[in-house]
Amino acid sequence: MHQQLMWVTISLVLISNLITYSKTRDWFNPVMILSITFFLPLVASLLRLSALQRLNWHNSTYVLIFEVLVVWLLFPTVIIAFSPGYRHNALVSGMSRHLAKMESSTVTRMARLISLTVIFAFLLSNYLQTNSLIPWFGSYKDSLHVEYVQGLRMVARAIPFASSILLVLYMKTKRKLDLILFGILVLLPLSRGARIDTFFAILAAVIIIGIMLRKIRTRFVLFGGMILVVGVMLLALMGNIRASKFGLYEFDYAKSIAFVPNPGPLNTFAILYGYFALPFENFDIFVRTNLGHRTFGLASLEWLFVGFLKLNLFFPGLEDSYRTINLFQPISGASTVATGLVPFFLDFGVVGAWVLMGVYMSSWLFLYRRSRLSVSYMVLYALVSASFALSCFQPIVTSPYLFYQLLYTLLFFRVVSVIRIPRDK
Repeated sequence: MHQQLMWVTISLVLISNLITYSKTRDWFNPVMILSITFFLPLVASLLRLSALQRLNWHNSTYVLIFEVLVVWLLFPTVIIAFSPGYRHNALVSGMSRHLAKMESSTVTRMARLISLTVIFAFLLSNYLQTNSLIPWFGSYKDSLHVEYVQGLRMVARAIPFASSILLVLYMKTKRKLDLILFGILVLLPLSRGARIDTFFAILAAVIIIGIMLRKIRTRFVLFGGMILVVGVMLLALMGNIRASKFGLYEFDYAKSIAFVPNPGPLNTFAILYGYFALPFENFDIFVRTNLGHRTFGLASLEWLFVGFLKLNLFFPGLEDSYRTINLFQPISGASTVATGLVPFFLDFGVVGAWVLMGVYMSSWLFLYRRSRLSVSYMVLYALVSASFALSCFQPIVTSPYLFYQLLYTLLFFRVVSVIRIPRDK
């Protein structure tokens, strides 16, 4: 069954990308993004390169994967192919008037003040938790990469939003200070061994650059892809350093996931496989373990019920009902995540998982269609694209973390919209 699924996936990915790229002439359309970041790791998982993997997945897992192929690959392909709003000439940037406001001194000062506030909140959280501004070189704690001071958390984790705004400013004005602040924001999470914020910010930045550059050359895409792979490897190696307690004991990632082929230099191939392919194996384990456990919208709409309505404050233990790590035994301690498909399965099982998958995909397609019309839609599209790109890793798409970034973006551009600029701008 794995072989058939692999070849079906490869065929559908190639056909879908041929259709969507010929229609949009865009390297950064949703189908292309998911093909590289989600379906390519899925194919790698089907190669069974770890001795820990089962010979076959549960039947429910196969059904869910076929649902994903339909809803996250064929559905957007059909929409893009037959809707005139996605034609290449309809996606030509119309943001000049909106970008003019980004050059104003008021917007520049506001963006920089937001960035400095985020940096201050992050460093303050570091200090209050460890008595060190950069815990990575001092008092590092195992859970520090996921724990923040409660009152500072929402500000300290606004890095993807703040860095995206700064990048837009830099792309428009080429002021070095904005680029420096952008670099600080992107690298800051690494001070406490937290990589997801850096991943997220970099992916959003790639999308923004791809949209703002009027002509994307193939060599730029290849070079950018190489830089992205190297960055992923460095972040993965950082995770290995963290797992070895900073060298206190020996840790071999290839052995920990029983990687069968040559692991490559510095375990490169094994690390990539463990981080991006094995989560699909974890998803199968999760499905087997939770066939009868349903949360009826709580997991897929976590951003609403927990992020904004804060129902967890009134119902202690509410989050435990859908927290992935509490509901299954991962394939290995070196690979503990189970993809972004978990919330959809957990809520409505095999029968209804596709419904909310389709809702989220439709929302993403809406943002894509408008991403060339205004800066706000471009940033929103970049942030949502980054969350989908991480779906082979964990469910950022449904998390409060993403929706806080979207809320900050909407509020920022609402303020920007009332700022007046001279007519000649």
